[in-house]
Amino acid sequence: MDKRVEYACRAFLLVLLPFLLGAFALPHVHYMQGTALQAPGQAGNGVQTYAFVHSSEDSIIQQKISSLFPLAGYLDFPPFVYHSNASVCFEDTGSYLVFPDKSTSIPSYDWTILLNGGTVLPLEPYSVACAPIALGQTNSYKWGLNLKSVEATNQSNAAFVPQTSAYTRLTMDYGILQGVVMIPVAFLLVWYPAAGIIRKIKEGLLAQ
Repeated sequence: MDKRVEYACRAFLLVLLPFLLGAFALPHVHYMQGTALQAPGQAGNGVQTYAFVHSSEDSIIQQKISSLFPLAGYLDFPPFVYHSNASVCFEDTGSYLVFPDKSTSIPSYDWTILLNGGTVLPLEPYSVACAPIALGQTNSYKWGLNLKSVEATNQSNAAFVPQTSAYTRLTMDYGILQGVVMIPVAFLLVWYPAAGIIRKIKEGLLAQ
């Protein structure tokens, strides 16, 4: 075999193939939950308004790349790691009613969330609704409760207890970093042991 072809094959197997597997084939996108935001409190059955400023640091501080690759914290920047697709998410985990006798009931309801005065997000019980936001800018949102039905008994004294949360979210893409990490990993765990096995097989054949 021509030396140039041999070197090209080695470069492909030892460098290019592990890099491509790590950067594109293996999972390399992680959703990072960021700052917890205000959500309606107990008996909050009116329209409630909140505001926040979200930056990429909100999520990065909590979940750096070192949480996935312990020794790669100093590479938490492009092109190795990209932080993008900032969004805000609203979640309902099953709100309910409480009556004076401490009994509870699950009414028919939903939420209407108005984001930045223009984006309307409908939110059903036991669901999540997300919308993109701009980094570094002030964002405001309103929770509006649509209570469709309440039991007739003690209807006027029933307290609605929201089980809701709101949080920011970023997408972390670490494909390039994972591709770089795969090069020594593949060499130590795959190619180096494989080369030793092949060498022993050749020695055994020559001994015969």
